[in-house]
Amino acid sequence: DYGTASAEFVLPRTGLTGYFSIAADREANCSFRVEEYKRPTFDVAFNPYLNAYRSGDTIQVEGIAKSFAGIPVSGATVKLKIQRRPHFFWARKSYANVYTFAPDTTITDAEGKFLARVPLFLPEAKKGESLYYNYVIQAVVTDMAGESHEAST
Repeated sequence: DYGTASAEFVLPRTGLTGYFSIAADREANCSFRVEEYKRPTFDVAFNPYLNAYRSGDTIQVEGIAKSFAGIPVSGATVKLKIQRRPHFFWARKSYANVYTFAPDTTITDAEGKFLARVPLFLPEAKKGESLYYNYVIQAVVTDMAGESHEAST
């Protein structure tokens, strides 16, 4: 009655991983990806930034990569992406006038820690533009075995 259809199928256990698609006769299709499940061996998190700051400051936000047993992930590559986004109280997200800082790469130390340096500066105020901004820091950590995990704050 509502124009929907459903079906179930089983992929062979010996099949390859990768992208697959299903097509129906009236040019309807759906694509999906099949991957081998691997239990993650570590996690990435940011420590909360608790110090006072103001426009013009450069703050250092600390992150850490640790195994689930609490062992630090040292020598891992960390790719950092930092964005300044306008904040409007009446809208959940706004991607207009987003400023992305030059990406940075660093390495975790012996304790699994890394620093994200964030320069806090405001653009010249223009009529009708936001006076409030959110800074978003995203870190993608890749260990020596090639496993990657990300966190953002």
